[in-house]
Amino acid sequence: AVVSTQSTGLDRPAYSDLISSLVTMATPVDWRSDPCDSATIPEGDKVLVMFYYQRDTRETRQALALAGCLHLWNVDIVRGMFNGVLRTHYRGNQLLLVGSMTQFGRDSMPEGYKPFRIAKYKDELDSE
Repeated sequence: AVVSTQSTGLDRPAYSDLISSLVTMATPVDWRSDPCDSATIPEGDKVLVMFYYQRDTRETRQALALAGCLHLWNVDIVRGMFNGVLRTHYRGNQLLLVGSMTQFGRDSMPEGYKPFRIAKYKDELDSE
């Protein structure tokens, strides 16, 4: 289930603070793993983050492709996206999909981490 400002009852600034805190404390999912492989995110009770590639702050193609790999509903993506971040529960974990160009991504992505790029867009991305 996707978690949003509406489902938490928080106003935008408070929700932004919450997301910032969660992204900062979250364990990054290994970017070298296949995001479409169910073993990439084991069952558990952790806060995890997957940073996805963006060309600019409004691009969501990779978020949609990544959500597709995780079998999340597209309607949830549209409704639940907050400033380039999708917060959901997945296999018992709290999972944050964070855009690489968002403020949250720029502030919290570990050095050397490469954002997830889904193969569906590989040719397009390789031409950059």
